[in-house]
Amino acid sequence: MGVHPDTGGLVHSTGSGLACPDWPLCYGMFFPPMVGNIRFEHSHRLIAAAVGLLTAVTAALVLKRERPALKPLALLAIAAIVLQIVLGGLTVIYRLPDLVSTAHLAVGTAFFSLLVVLCVRTASAPVVQTERQTRTLILSATAMVYIQMVLGALVRHTESGLACPDIPYCQGEWLKPIATPAGLHLVHRFGSIAVLAVVAAVYLACRPL
Repeated sequence: MGVHPDTGGLVHSTGSGLACPDWPLCYGMFFPPMVGNIRFEHSHRLIAAAVGLLTAVTAALVLKRERPALKPLALLAIAAIVLQIVLGGLTVIYRLPDLVSTAHLAVGTAFFSLLVVLCVRTASAPVVQTERQTRTLILSATAMVYIQMVLGALVRHTESGLACPDIPYCQGEWLKPIATPAGLHLVHRFGSIAVLAVVAAVYLACRPL
């Protein structure tokens, strides 16, 4: 199911977000001719529908067979995929608003992470136990990576990617007002340094001795 976010990135990269101007149909059709950018946008919708179906099946199996502690995760997965589909529709209906498009990626990434957790928690192999301090470090790194991804989406959707044409400065300065494209770009740039540091710390904490 990890292919779904990837196809979403392809839709944006090819400028296909409004190739189907209506939703949930495409030019009033369930299966429009897969030509031009329609093939990217509508393929993304079809994959989303398949992911939704597989999520429902997965949730049903978890609710029926797994221990009670995992049932809230299954229900949360259903809620996440429904929200993701709604956000996808709003993205088209309101013509690619920056915040909705960013939320679409944020929920999609969180949904994928939730599936990974479900996969690990339902695996037959025992989960390796770690010290509390290490677990806190891993959770912190996970949160920072997630925030950095969302910031990256916001930079992209607001077209702030080239707001700072120079490195390491931004327009010859170290700091810019955060509420500007250059400021947002810098926050994302500094965030990448912080993420690199915390991921390196996780590696050092978890590496075999």
